[in-house]
Amino acid sequence: MRIKVSMRAETAGFLFPYNYKYQLQSALYSVIAKSSVTYSSMLHDSYQKFVTHSDLVFRRYNAEKNGIFVKSKIAYWFISTPVDDIANHIITGISTINNINLDFGHQSTNFSISAINILPEIDFSNTMKFKCISPIYVSAAKQKTDSSRTKHYYVDYFENPQDFGRLLKSNLTKKYTAIYNKQAPNAQFHFDFDDIYIKQRKRISSLVALKDRKVICWKAPFVIKTDPELIKVGYECGFGGRNISGFGMVEEV
Repeated sequence: MRIKVSMRAETAGFLFPYNYKYQLQSALYSVIAKSSVTYSSMLHDSYQKFVTHSDLVFRRYNAEKNGIFVKSKIAYWFISTPVDDIANHIITGISTINNINLDFGHQSTNFSISAINILPEIDFSNTMKFKCISPIYVSAAKQKTDSSRTKHYYVDYFENPQDFGRLLKSNLTKKYTAIYNKQAPNAQFHFDFDDIYIKQRKRISSLVALKDRKVICWKAPFVIKTDPELIKVGYECGFGGRNISGFGMVEEV
């Protein structure tokens, strides 16, 4: 289920930080807790891979050196999950509050909620094109030689395109098995970011600050070719990792 939250800022013409994923993730947990504190804890502990959400979509803005200069009061937030219980708790939680406040310590931004809409389903095929409405994060695990801890490191799409695609497929396969409790389709898998977009923009990676670390992620239109059921999982849960933090949400082009 895909949810669109329409919001209004208190004023127009304000500077908004580039890094706000931790605050937005905290807002999502708080929203669900309004419906069920127990379910919010379950989401934090067990269901993180089943929810993704977008960056905030501002109607009019400029990207400036010190942040996003927002020209309009209107903003949208998209949330997606294949689990109806999670979606229902999100809708119930949002319905019980009047606003979402993002606190950055030195400043806070308050958005009043004006509407909640469930978006229509889309049809899935074995070749589809999407654009990112939140960036994709892909990582690989590496065992440390001097300890039992496992370290995760990001995978560079340009340096390791085959690993990037392989890890995306592995991530989707694990999510599929967790959702449906059966083996995922063993299908060919092909993933490519849009070359024309890359040539025009030149840079599609960015460094995003979370609460405890900074991660490199990727944001550009892409084409994916594989079993439609795996594509559906990516569309509903998010592509790549750290989806609950607001990574990997896409919309069809």
